[in-house]
Amino acid sequence: MDVQRYISSGIIETYVAGLATEPEVRDLHSAMSQSPELTAAVDAVQLDMERYVEMQAVPPPPAIKDKLFLLINNDQSSEMTEVIAAGSCRRMRRRLFANENH
Repeated sequence: MDVQRYISSGIIETYVAGLATEPEVRDLHSAMSQSPELTAAVDAVQLDMERYVEMQAVPPPPAIKDKLFLLINNDQSSEMTEVIAAGSCRRMRRRLFANENH
């Protein structure tokens, strides 16, 4: 097996990026099972890509976190209001039916 062929072909980068076709994935997996050197090359490319992505990451503005929590809390509050309202409706119906039966 020519490990250098895989390394210079760009298939490792395509694979790590999730863009390889099914036949390419099968071929690479088969080759990796036979070559620890190729597996190490795939691991190295994956690590390099992860580092690159981390270096290029832009942290969100701090206000985003506050807004997200506010939205989450508002959604939970509106759900609770609906639950309370539904419970109030049931209680009201029980009272109405109880008064009709007396």
